[in-house]
Amino acid sequence: MADFSKVLWSDLAEVVYPRCCVHCGVELSQAERYYCFRCETQSGLNRDYNLTSNQLVDVLKGRVPIAGAHFLFYFYKHTLIQSLLHELKYRNNPELGRYLGRMHARLLVEHNALRFPKESLLIPVPLHIQKQKKRGYNQAEEYAKGLSEYSGIPVCTGALVRKRYAGTLTKKTRVMRWITLKEMYHLSRPELVEGRHCILVDDIVTTGATVERCYQQLIRARISGFSLLTIAFASRI
Repeated sequence: MADFSKVLWSDLAEVVYPRCCVHCGVELSQAERYYCFRCETQSGLNRDYNLTSNQLVDVLKGRVPIAGAHFLFYFYKHTLIQSLLHELKYRNNPELGRYLGRMHARLLVEHNALRFPKESLLIPVPLHIQKQKKRGYNQAEEYAKGLSEYSGIPVCTGALVRKRYAGTLTKKTRVMRWITLKEMYHLSRPELVEGRHCILVDDIVTTGATVERCYQQLIRARISGFSLLTIAFASRI
């Protein structure tokens, strides 16, 4: 009876407040989740499942020794992925992050690309404690939880911390990001990652400055390898 009541109230809620596509606003069908099929066809989904040779690896070449990297969507302004990231970061929707994580892991498994070592850990890029309290959650951590749910790779949140608060880095150049991020991240508990393959998890990668700073901290624990997974890659910003 309790389950029936829950379903009934859910159905009534959708009648009063119908679910709409986060990008175009059209009412969603029961088969659609967060965005409509039309927007999905124009989403910029990354269909290259080579984790060792791709645009993201090329951006970090000579800066970070990446064992493997992959992104779910190409980021372009005024497209579905921008709307998804806005919903995830500013509309109190942590489940969207977990949904995208499960989706990403499922696609990697289906294309036989999820080949990380057994000792791997998912390491979400941390938020400053003030920003996390204000937002209520860390979007990268929610995404990592979704990746973990489907892949079975555990999430480690206690090793890497963010020491200083900073505003958005979106409009800063690579050099300015590098300066701003100096000493921003700290490896507080190296024993949690020592000897492990660390898979850094972020919501979006632009210049790769955050990836570099996090890697520089993680290697202090003599990790066995380093990889990267991200929801979006801003390849043309």
